[in-house]
Amino acid sequence: MIATMLMCGCEKHRKSPKPALDTGSPFHLAIRATVAGADLSYDSVYHSITSREFTITDFRYYISNVSAIRDDGTERKLSCSVILVDPHQRDYDLGMLPEGSYKGLRFTVGLDSAVNHGDPTVFEKGDPLAIQTPSMHWDWNSGYLFMKVEGNVDTTKRSAGAAVTEFFYHIGMDGMKRMITIQTRFSAGKSLKTTVRLKFDLAKMLAMIDMQSDISTHSFDNQPLANRLADSWQHAFSVNGK
Repeated sequence: MIATMLMCGCEKHRKSPKPALDTGSPFHLAIRATVAGADLSYDSVYHSITSREFTITDFRYYISNVSAIRDDGTERKLSCSVILVDPHQRDYDLGMLPEGSYKGLRFTVGLDSAVNHGDPTVFEKGDPLAIQTPSMHWDWNSGYLFMKVEGNVDTTKRSAGAAVTEFFYHIGMDGMKRMITIQTRFSAGKSLKTTVRLKFDLAKMLAMIDMQSDISTHSFDNQPLANRLADSWQHAFSVNGK
């Protein structure tokens, strides 16, 4: 018991090491939502590759585990672990990035299993993992929606009608997360903000399906459709030159 007290006393009076100085820069990820190159708007009418009218009323998705890839292939994980991407917000602060040259980014669309099956009520309002309105969560057991796409579409045989039929693609469950790798060169300095600009083209994702018949999935009830949509994510992301 005396020995334990002595050990605790030594630990108490031991000087804490000085924090390492940051020699990098704040890293920001800017993500633009587009449909066939045009900025996504909930007020716009779009056309599928088969000239079928559709509108978008909700489009959000989770990105996690963002890492910057150094020139030598090693990865530096950013401190911000999860972001909820929304077309109304483009810029996301992911923490400090060490000084150096980089050749790409790697991240996950979706969430790790432990996070996915966590309780959203423990997070404060404003946290991406907290309860969202409209919801991005099924319930505590089944987890979060990794991506939500909702809208209306013309389902007439000849694509000659209006976009009045509701569609929804709720993609979730552990097996639906996808790792995305983006090749793009950038550098981090000694205090200057570093920004990598990406875009997600929703038209490229929707081109993988037939919007006349493929109008809904909760993932577990139409897994083939959910898989096709998730498999298109890598192709839908690209570097935004603007």
